[in-house]
Amino acid sequence: MTPMKIPTPCAIAAGPADPRERETPGQGVRRTGNQPYLYLTRRESSLLDLLERSAGRPVGNDEIVTELFADRHPDKNTLAVYIHNLRKKIRMRPDIRIDTVLNQGYVLRHIDTTLG
Repeated sequence: MTPMKIPTPCAIAAGPADPRERETPGQGVRRTGNQPYLYLTRRESSLLDLLERSAGRPVGNDEIVTELFADRHPDKNTLAVYIHNLRKKIRMRPDIRIDTVLNQGYVLRHIDTTLG
């Protein structure tokens, strides 16, 4: 019997590609094209969705906190931790990155990797 191939963590698109992912509530699997898989928590996935919808435009901290935490008011460093974790998970994706825009928030940038 051939062992089941497990995808490498890191990528973007919806739906559980790995059957074990269905058993882990709260996590999302994202993938784009032939990029590696990216395993995200619900909040990480929501954060990435928000940044993708606003790609190229800075998203303010207040807007992110409102979208991710609804009626909760997390402490000041909570958002920084989520951004840090998301940056670590997308590190293997050379075509996207999350930048900090001083006094404005965060912005998702798509990088053209075809130029070499």
